Amino acid sequence: SNNSTISGVSCASATACFAVDTGGKILAYQSPASWTVAGTDQPAGLNPISCAPGGASCVAVDSSGNAVVYNQNTWSDPIAVDSQDSLTSVSCPTPTFCVAVDNGGNAYTYTGSTTSWSAAPVDSNGSLTSVSCPAPAFCVAVDDNGAVFTDSNGSWSGGNVVDQNTGFSQVSCSSPQFCMAVDGNGGYAVYSQGQWSQGAVSSTVS
Repeated sequence: SNNSTISGVSCASATACFAVDTGGKILAYQSPASWTVAGTDQPAGLNPISCAPGGASCVAVDSSGNAVVYNQNTWSDPIAVDSQDSLTSVSCPTPTFCVAVDNGGNAYTYTGSTTSWSAAPVDSNGSLTSVSCPAPAFCVAVDDNGAVFTDSNGSWSGGNVVDQNTGFSQVSCSSPQFCMAVDGNGGYAVYSQGQWSQGAVSSTVS
């Protein structure tokens, strides 16, 4: 990726992956080992990217509040989603549903229309750092204060501080019944049976 840093990757299938870099390039991987430049995002560099299973749709977001959408084998021009804040994470469980979050505490939902993203204020106290949606009816977002937020059928709730020590950096949900969030100090929190519990990686791994 020349002088830029690869900042995100998502694989829609075993033969198709897309990576993005801080210089704004979108890189396409096809098996067995072929990388090509699939698109660009200017002037900002891209950070996270999420591809829906099957390879038909992906969304990448950048630090200037733009999104680029992959559909019908074509990447769109940058779409202004957030005029004030940096988009920090995006999750696409299906080709027609994605959620992106920003460092101003807002969530943006994409439902298949390239230019239409609906906004919702989620977190009034922190910066949302990560979002994971295992299904369109369920998403979890975390912030830099250690709080978690849940989107159920389009309605956000929560804000309970789960990590008392530091803020969360990432969250991943395999289903609406199970999620794991991690922080920058070796801690984690698990969502299971409707509750969050906190632990430390250092206490379980020698």
